[in-house]
Amino acid sequence: WISINAVGGLLLARMADRVGRRRIILVSLGGTPLFALGAALSHTQFWFVVFEILVYACIAATIAVSMVIVAEELPIAGRAKGQSYAGLGLSVGGGVCIFLMPFLQRAGFSWRWLLFLSAAGIVLLPLMARKMKESRRWTRAAGAGRTVRQRFHSVFDAPYRRRSVPVLLCALFGMIPTIAVNSWT
Repeated sequence: WISINAVGGLLLARMADRVGRRRIILVSLGGTPLFALGAALSHTQFWFVVFEILVYACIAATIAVSMVIVAEELPIAGRAKGQSYAGLGLSVGGGVCIFLMPFLQRAGFSWRWLLFLSAAGIVLLPLMARKMKESRRWTRAAGAGRTVRQRFHSVFDAPYRRRSVPVLLCALFGMIPTIAVNSWT
């Protein structure tokens, strides 16, 4: 059920094309800790799953829109390097969680403390709101009225299809082993 988050992540990320990258990232960065707190405090499986779906939707949107901002803001020669640093940040964040798990268990703490740790990220939201500016490329597109003309399925139109379909398939098949390994244990 938690995989349903992909739909929420898709919808949030798509909204970034209409309402702005900054706004969606800030909504997602605000939602992630709040929903993590909801999951940490939930006492039934139903509410835990609902909050986890919302957490992962916010995380998916944050990742997707952040990668778009990196691609829009960095010069062409630095985009791959910028996105690889973003990927490194994602991996380090997941690694911290995996590293802390056995220590929490040995100390007699619940895995829910990792969700509380995530919820603590809310303290960074005011700083992010001050520091993060809207993407210049999106601002120019919005000023020209191009953001409202985009359709949901534009990525599959003829000019983009030859590149977008293989990338989407690679992402799909790349996530299968990731989720299998991360969730099996």
